Amino acid sequence: MFKIFKRRPPYTPSEIAAGYIEAFANDNLQDPYAWDDFELAPEANHEVILAIRLCWLVAGKFPARHDREYMHPDGKPYFRRIAELLRKRELADFSEIDMDQVQKGNLPPELNDKLGLPE
Repeated sequence: MFKIFKRRPPYTPSEIAAGYIEAFANDNLQDPYAWDDFELAPEANHEVILAIRLCWLVAGKFPARHDREYMHPDGKPYFRRIAELLRKRELADFSEIDMDQVQKGNLPPELNDKLGLPE
């Protein structure tokens, strides 16, 4: 009999993910595909998952002006804020329900208070 082991997704420490998000916001990533690799990779750290979903939400609120841009530059301060929240571990208290709401484009009020996105 064979056992099939399911690989667990990697766990990215919040500090490393925060640095990555900040580097992206500051246009400091060397590899043009590095952001895609980061945001689409399987992840085990629930704070990092929430941060990535918040980045997607911000990018949706600040659409790119052309196809060579990920989002409008006005969204970059919010990416920096997401990185700061990750570093301070202020995303740790949010639940799976909150993460699902963010993925659906709904920002829970307590989370918006921390992020400060315009309506």
